[in-house]
Amino acid sequence: MKHLMATFMFFTLLIFSAGYTQGNKLQKPQEKDMLNLTKIKIESTDARTLLKSDSILVRKRKTDYEPKGELPVLKLETINDDICRQRLLKVVQKHSQKDVTGREMKNMGDIFVIGLDDVSYWISRASGAYKFTETKNSMATPTKVEHFKEAVQMALDYLGKNQLIELIDGEEIDILFVSAVKNALTIVDEIKPQEEFISDYYVGFGRRFKGVPIIGSRLVIRLNGNGDIVMVQKTWRQIVEVSTEKAVISRKSIQEIITKDPIFYERHGKDRISPKEITIIDKQCGYMEAPVNYDQEYLRPGCNVSYRIGKSADETYPQIIIPLEDGGNIQKLWGRKYKSKQQK
Repeated sequence: MKHLMATFMFFTLLIFSAGYTQGNKLQKPQEKDMLNLTKIKIESTDARTLLKSDSILVRKRKTDYEPKGELPVLKLETINDDICRQRLLKVVQKHSQKDVTGREMKNMGDIFVIGLDDVSYWISRASGAYKFTETKNSMATPTKVEHFKEAVQMALDYLGKNQLIELIDGEEIDILFVSAVKNALTIVDEIKPQEEFISDYYVGFGRRFKGVPIIGSRLVIRLNGNGDIVMVQKTWRQIVEVSTEKAVISRKSIQEIITKDPIFYERHGKDRISPKEITIIDKQCGYMEAPVNYDQEYLRPGCNVSYRIGKSADETYPQIIIPLEDGGNIQKLWGRKYKSKQQK
């Protein structure tokens, strides 16, 4: 019996850097730039028009970047069920040629759902985040896309032609990752695969406001073997206003902020831990967008941190979300979970 197994291959940003040359329209960033790996020329006229730029930055996967000083607090759009219903219908019209007249929009708790024969659509009632996915012959066809660079340009063209985002002044998008699905056709009980091929590509975009990354914002586009767009997932909220309120970044170190956070001691016990015992493994700092099931009103500065305590050498490291404002907390940073709000 033959089995088709799929695995994900993430093209690292090092490959991005090596894969583009001057002949392939690469512009190298300044060496002091802490966030950017490189800059890519945008080929699509529609994407250049929408993004108001001829190029797009590629963000480093790991960075020591931390915002400093003061940042304006960013107000997000208010979401309600009527907006979500209308937006979901627009998503269907934008991403599918199929008629959904008479199709029931189901309330599945936190989300509204429309299901067709081989396509599904959902939208979050809390955030307006949405996803469309085609499931027919999913990840079964060898790709005709010759290189991940081509996948990037195809995703940018689709983004531009379909107006997938709206940017305010000071807001820009960047590339977070490119990944591929590698399939292996195997016979049961045999170790070596009979055939291996790449079927699909995923291109992930993020965003920034005046150079500050918005952590948690993602627009992911998937291309199948024929180069068709078969999935779009947008998990970012629309910025509607730059508030006059300023968020003042704490002068404390990340380690000190962590060891003063009550959530830290809920996980690790009541014994006080010195900031000197904390080793930062990874951090993603900037404005923090909440998960899709949160009712978030503002974007404020924070950090997603992976850390180690003492000399422990665990295979996985704990993570914590921290505010970067003195006196901040997770509720002020992310808002409330949608369900808890509904139960009030």
